[in-house]
Amino acid sequence: MSAMNPGPIETARQLMEQGGWVMWPLLVMSLASLAMTFERALFWLATNRPGRGRWLITLCDLFRAHNHDGVRSAIRGDSSVYAATAGGVLERGTSDAAVIESVEAVRPAIERFSTAQSTIITAAPLLGILGTVTGIIRSFSLLSSGVSQRVTDPSLVAGGVAEALITTAFGMVVAILALIPYAIFRAKSDRCLGRLEVIAAAAQQGELAADDADIRRARSDRPARIPASVGG
Repeated sequence: MSAMNPGPIETARQLMEQGGWVMWPLLVMSLASLAMTFERALFWLATNRPGRGRWLITLCDLFRAHNHDGVRSAIRGDSSVYAATAGGVLERGTSDAAVIESVEAVRPAIERFSTAQSTIITAAPLLGILGTVTGIIRSFSLLSSGVSQRVTDPSLVAGGVAEALITTAFGMVVAILALIPYAIFRAKSDRCLGRLEVIAAAAQQGELAADDADIRRARSDRPARIPASVGG
Protein backbone atom coordinates (compact mmCIF):
# COMPACT_ATOMS: atom_id res chain seq x y z
CA MET A 1 0.00 0.00 0.00
CA SER A 2 1.52 3.31 -1.08
CA ALA A 3 1.89 6.28 1.20
CA MET A 4 -0.64 8.22 -0.89
CA ASN A 5 -3.31 5.54 -0.32
CA PRO A 6 -3.10 4.37 3.29
CA GLY A 7 -5.06 1.31 4.32
CA PRO A 8 -8.02 1.38 6.71
CA ILE A 9 -5.86 0.43 9.69
CA GLU A 10 -3.39 3.22 8.99
CA THR A 11 -6.25 5.69 8.43
CA ALA A 12 -7.83 4.72 11.75
CA ARG A 13 -4.48 5.11 13.51
CA GLN A 14 -4.03 8.58 12.05
CA LEU A 15 -7.53 9.63 13.14
CA MET A 16 -6.88 8.39 16.66
CA GLU A 17 -3.65 10.38 16.83
CA GLN A 18 -5.19 13.53 15.38
CA GLY A 19 -8.24 13.31 17.63
CA GLY A 20 -6.23 13.25 20.82
CA TRP A 21 -6.94 11.50 24.10
CA VAL A 22 -10.74 11.91 23.81
CA MET A 23 -10.76 9.38 20.99
CA TRP A 24 -9.80 6.56 23.35
CA PRO A 25 -12.84 6.69 25.65
CA LEU A 26 -14.99 7.15 22.56
CA LEU A 27 -13.43 4.03 21.06
CA VAL A 28 -14.15 2.08 24.26
CA MET A 29 -17.75 3.30 24.19
CA SER A 30 -18.18 2.27 20.57
CA LEU A 31 -16.85 -1.24 21.23
CA ALA A 32 -19.01 -1.60 24.35
CA SER A 33 -22.08 -0.43 22.44
CA LEU A 34 -21.35 -2.90 19.65
CA ALA A 35 -21.03 -5.79 22.13
CA MET A 36 -24.25 -4.85 23.94
CA THR A 37 -26.13 -4.49 20.67
CA PHE A 38 -25.00 -7.93 19.56
CA GLU A 39 -26.07 -9.52 22.87
CA ARG A 40 -29.47 -7.80 22.81
CA ALA A 41 -30.05 -8.80 19.20
CA LEU A 42 -29.44 -12.46 20.06
CA PHE A 43 -31.72 -12.16 23.10
CA TRP A 44 -34.65 -10.73 21.16
CA LEU A 45 -34.21 -13.14 18.27
CA ALA A 46 -34.51 -16.02 20.75
CA THR A 47 -37.35 -14.41 22.70
CA ASN A 48 -39.47 -13.52 19.66
CA ARG A 49 -38.65 -16.52 17.53
CA PRO A 50 -41.08 -17.50 14.73
CA GLY A 51 -44.37 -18.87 16.03
CA ARG A 52 -44.12 -17.04 19.34
CA GLY A 53 -47.38 -15.17 18.76
CA ARG A 54 -49.44 -18.35 18.33
CA TRP A 55 -47.69 -19.90 21.33
CA LEU A 56 -48.64 -16.91 23.50
CA ILE A 57 -52.28 -17.14 22.40
CA THR A 58 -52.34 -20.83 23.30
CA LEU A 59 -50.69 -20.11 26.65
CA CYS A 60 -53.27 -17.44 27.52
CA ASP A 61 -56.12 -19.74 26.48
CA LEU A 62 -54.77 -22.44 28.80
CA PHE A 63 -54.60 -19.95 31.66
CA ARG A 64 -58.15 -18.76 31.03
CA ALA A 65 -59.33 -22.36 31.02
CA HIS A 66 -57.50 -22.87 34.33
CA ASN A 67 -55.58 -25.71 32.71
CA HIS A 68 -52.40 -25.51 34.75
CA ASP A 69 -51.18 -28.89 33.56
CA GLY A 70 -51.46 -27.64 29.99
CA VAL A 71 -49.54 -24.50 30.93
CA ARG A 72 -46.74 -26.55 32.48
CA SER A 73 -46.57 -28.66 29.34
CA ALA A 74 -46.47 -25.55 27.12
CA ILE A 75 -43.61 -23.89 29.00
CA ARG A 76 -41.56 -27.06 29.50
CA GLY A 77 -38.14 -26.62 27.88
CA ASP A 78 -38.78 -22.94 27.10
CA SER A 79 -36.25 -20.54 28.62
CA SER A 80 -37.90 -17.30 27.48
CA VAL A 81 -39.10 -14.57 29.82
CA TYR A 82 -42.67 -15.48 28.87
CA ALA A 83 -42.24 -19.03 30.15
CA ALA A 84 -40.46 -17.75 33.25
CA THR A 85 -43.35 -15.41 34.02
CA ALA A 86 -45.92 -18.15 33.45
CA GLY A 87 -43.98 -20.46 35.75
CA GLY A 88 -43.78 -17.72 38.36
CA VAL A 89 -47.54 -17.22 38.23
CA LEU A 90 -48.11 -20.95 38.69
CA GLU A 91 -45.72 -20.98 41.64
CA ARG A 92 -46.67 -17.74 43.39
CA GLY A 93 -50.37 -17.51 42.57
CA THR A 94 -52.51 -14.95 40.75
CA SER A 95 -52.88 -12.24 43.37
CA ASP A 96 -51.83 -8.75 42.31
CA ALA A 97 -48.72 -8.86 44.48
CA ALA A 98 -47.72 -12.31 43.18
CA VAL A 99 -48.25 -11.27 39.56
CA ILE A 100 -46.15 -8.12 40.01
CA GLU A 101 -43.41 -10.19 41.63
CA SER A 102 -43.42 -12.64 38.71
CA VAL A 103 -43.13 -9.85 36.14
CA GLU A 104 -40.47 -7.94 38.07
CA ALA A 105 -38.40 -11.11 38.36
CA VAL A 106 -37.79 -11.11 34.59
CA ARG A 107 -37.58 -7.33 34.08
CA PRO A 108 -33.76 -7.22 34.52
CA ALA A 109 -33.35 -9.68 31.63
CA ILE A 110 -35.69 -7.61 29.45
CA GLU A 111 -34.07 -4.25 30.19
CA ARG A 112 -30.47 -5.45 30.37
CA PHE A 113 -27.88 -2.86 29.22
CA SER A 114 -30.65 -0.27 28.77
CA THR A 115 -29.04 2.14 31.21
CA ALA A 116 -25.56 1.58 29.79
CA GLN A 117 -26.71 2.23 26.21
CA SER A 118 -28.57 5.35 27.30
CA THR A 119 -25.44 6.60 29.04
CA ILE A 120 -23.34 6.07 25.92
CA ILE A 121 -25.89 7.96 23.81
CA THR A 122 -25.66 10.91 26.20
CA ALA A 123 -21.94 10.83 26.99
CA ALA A 124 -20.49 10.29 23.51
CA PRO A 125 -21.52 13.69 22.07
CA LEU A 126 -20.40 15.39 25.29
CA LEU A 127 -16.98 13.79 24.96
CA GLY A 128 -16.89 14.93 21.35
CA ILE A 129 -17.63 18.49 22.45
CA LEU A 130 -14.91 18.20 25.08
CA GLY A 131 -12.47 17.21 22.34
CA THR A 132 -13.64 20.22 20.33
CA VAL A 133 -12.90 22.52 23.26
CA THR A 134 -9.46 21.04 23.92
CA GLY A 135 -8.57 21.26 20.23
CA ILE A 136 -9.60 24.90 20.01
CA ILE A 137 -7.69 25.68 23.20
CA ARG A 138 -4.60 24.05 21.73
CA SER A 139 -4.90 26.11 18.55
CA PHE A 140 -5.39 29.39 20.39
CA SER A 141 -2.54 28.62 22.76
CA LEU A 142 -0.23 28.32 19.76
CA LEU A 143 -1.52 31.55 18.25
CA SER A 144 -1.05 33.42 21.50
CA SER A 145 2.33 31.94 22.32
CA GLY A 146 4.22 34.82 20.70
CA VAL A 147 6.57 32.53 18.82
CA SER A 148 6.66 33.71 15.22
CA GLN A 149 7.41 30.27 13.82
CA ARG A 150 4.36 28.76 15.48
CA VAL A 151 2.12 31.61 14.41
CA THR A 152 3.18 31.44 10.77
CA ASP A 153 3.11 27.63 10.48
CA PRO A 154 -0.47 26.66 9.55
CA SER A 155 0.13 22.96 10.12
CA LEU A 156 0.59 23.52 13.84
CA VAL A 157 -2.69 25.41 14.18
CA ALA A 158 -4.46 22.92 11.91
CA GLY A 159 -3.66 20.11 14.37
CA GLY A 160 -5.90 21.66 17.01
CA VAL A 161 -8.66 22.32 14.46
CA ALA A 162 -8.45 18.72 13.25
CA GLU A 163 -8.72 17.47 16.84
CA ALA A 164 -11.82 19.61 17.34
CA LEU A 165 -13.56 18.37 14.19
CA ILE A 166 -12.59 14.70 14.46
CA THR A 167 -13.70 14.27 18.07
CA THR A 168 -17.03 15.99 17.42
CA ALA A 169 -17.75 13.81 14.40
CA PHE A 170 -16.67 10.60 16.11
CA GLY A 171 -18.75 11.37 19.21
CA MET A 172 -21.85 11.96 17.10
CA VAL A 173 -21.27 8.78 15.11
CA VAL A 174 -20.94 6.71 18.29
CA ALA A 175 -24.13 8.23 19.72
CA ILE A 176 -26.14 7.69 16.52
CA LEU A 177 -24.99 4.09 16.12
CA ALA A 178 -25.99 3.42 19.74
CA LEU A 179 -29.29 5.30 19.50
CA ILE A 180 -30.80 3.30 16.65
CA PRO A 181 -30.55 -0.17 18.27
CA TYR A 182 -31.45 1.34 21.66
CA ALA A 183 -34.73 2.67 20.26
CA ILE A 184 -35.49 -0.70 18.63
CA PHE A 185 -34.73 -2.65 21.81
CA ARG A 186 -36.72 -0.16 23.91
CA ALA A 187 -39.77 -0.77 21.74
CA LYS A 188 -39.31 -4.52 22.00
CA SER A 189 -39.03 -4.25 25.79
CA ASP A 190 -42.29 -2.32 26.02
CA ARG A 191 -44.03 -4.84 23.80
CA CYS A 192 -42.66 -7.74 25.83
CA LEU A 193 -43.81 -6.22 29.12
CA GLY A 194 -47.25 -5.71 27.60
CA ARG A 195 -47.38 -9.39 26.67
CA LEU A 196 -46.40 -10.36 30.20
CA GLU A 197 -49.31 -8.29 31.51
CA VAL A 198 -51.62 -10.16 29.13
CA ILE A 199 -50.35 -13.49 30.47
CA ALA A 200 -50.90 -12.34 34.06
CA ALA A 201 -54.39 -11.06 33.24
CA ALA A 202 -55.29 -14.37 31.57
CA ALA A 203 -54.11 -16.27 34.66
CA GLN A 204 -56.25 -14.07 36.91
CA GLN A 205 -59.28 -14.51 34.65
CA GLY A 206 -58.85 -18.27 34.77
CA GLU A 207 -58.59 -18.22 38.55
CA LEU A 208 -61.76 -16.12 38.89
CA ALA A 209 -63.64 -18.35 36.47
CA ALA A 210 -62.56 -21.44 38.42
CA ASP A 211 -63.68 -19.86 41.71
CA ASP A 212 -67.07 -18.95 40.22
CA ALA A 213 -67.47 -22.48 38.91
CA ASP A 214 -66.69 -23.90 42.37
CA ILE A 215 -69.24 -21.61 43.98
CA ARG A 216 -71.94 -22.58 41.49
CA ARG A 217 -71.10 -26.25 41.94
CA ALA A 218 -71.31 -25.94 45.71
CA ARG A 219 -74.68 -24.26 45.46
CA SER A 220 -76.02 -26.89 43.10
CA ASP A 221 -74.85 -29.69 45.39
CA ARG A 222 -76.50 -28.13 48.44
CA PRO A 223 -79.73 -30.02 49.33
CA ALA A 224 -82.94 -28.17 48.64
CA ARG A 225 -84.51 -26.57 51.64
CA ILE A 226 -87.99 -28.01 52.50
CA PRO A 227 -90.41 -25.23 53.44
CA ALA A 228 -92.24 -25.66 56.71
CA SER A 229 -95.92 -26.56 56.42
CA VAL A 230 -98.38 -23.85 57.18
CA GLY A 231 -101.18 -24.69 59.60
CA GLY A 232 -101.99 -28.05 61.22
